[in-house]
Amino acid sequence: MGQSEKFNIDEIKMAPVINTYEPENAPEELKELEDLHGIKETVDAIKFVLALAEAFKLSYKDKEISFSDALNFYEPAKLILPFFKGIEKIPFELADKITESEKELIIAEFKKSGILEDKVEEVAIEAIELALQIKNFIFKNFIK
Repeated sequence: MGQSEKFNIDEIKMAPVINTYEPENAPEELKELEDLHGIKETVDAIKFVLALAEAFKLSYKDKEISFSDALNFYEPAKLILPFFKGIEKIPFELADKITESEKELIIAEFKKSGILEDKVEEVAIEAIELALQIKNFIFKNFIK
C-alpha cells in the first residue's frame, strides 16, 4: 500500500492480490488453528512487531540501547522465524474482508501489549502496514 493509502481495519484489502487461499487445501497446522480463520500469518507478524516494539521500549528507557539490553530482544528473536516463514502469505490472508472474529483476534493482540483502547485500531493498522512494508522490502530487494 502506498503511504497515502489508508484502510479501515474492517475492510483490509490487498488488491490486486487475488485470494487463492482455500481452507480445504490449507496446511495441516493451519487447519488445526480454526479459530484464526485464515489470519495465522498476520497474527504471527503482529506478535513479532509488538515484541520488537516492546523490546525497544524496554531498552530505550535510559535513552540509549546497549549490549546489556540484548535480553530484551529475546522474544522478538523467537518470533522472527514464524514471521518470516509466513511472510508471503500475509497479502493473501488480507486479500478479502476480514471477519469480525478475525478483527477481534487482531485487536486482542494489541490489548495484550497495553495499547490504550482508543488507539488499538490505529496502532493495529500501522503494525499491519509495517509488516507488509518489511515483506515488500525484503522480497523486492533481497529475494529474487
